[in-house]
Amino acid sequence: MPKLTAFDSKEYSRSNAKGEIKFYTPLGCGITVSEEQKFFSTYVEKLRELTSDFNIEKCCGAFSPAEYNKKIGPGKTIALSDQLLQSIQELIESAYFSYVIIPPKEVPTVEVGGYRCPKKPVETFDFLRKLSVYFSYMTAWKYLGIESRKKEKIIIDGFGGKRTHAWDDIINRTSPTIYSHGDECNPFISVADIIAFLTSKK
Repeated sequence: MPKLTAFDSKEYSRSNAKGEIKFYTPLGCGITVSEEQKFFSTYVEKLRELTSDFNIEKCCGAFSPAEYNKKIGPGKTIALSDQLLQSIQELIESAYFSYVIIPPKEVPTVEVGGYRCPKKPVETFDFLRKLSVYFSYMTAWKYLGIESRKKEKIIIDGFGGKRTHAWDDIINRTSPTIYSHGDECNPFISVADIIAFLTSKK
């Protein structure tokens, strides 16, 4: 049975004492699982237990930190995410990360377009913010570019944006399944989301 790899992404930023953003990148995460059914049942059982322990309403199929951060507060969200991840971490074969670092002082603009449209310069920070809406599949694209990645079942959290060469390359290599709001409904995407979330918070 082929392995399953699930992808999601988050915005990762750091601010100074005044609240001004001084560092920003989209942060993508993919997790690879071999024992799909065991992962799924372990996740569902642990999430049921944690929703009772934390006294929160039942999640919509999966736990999304962004959805519950405002409902139960950041402290509880981090604790629940941590415990849920610990319960299934031995079933995660590998984790893959992707991010982009472009220093705005050295590279003030990035040229975009040129794919059936004119090229134009965009300020680096704005480019990175716009890139974040694509980043769940951009991470999958980078992952699939690794030579040893063959015949895996690829699932990706929903995304927006214009068509790109990266997307065309993905669909030439594989037939991914896209889940709208995947972090809220798909346990595999949820865990990729949780790892990206905890990477930022911790």
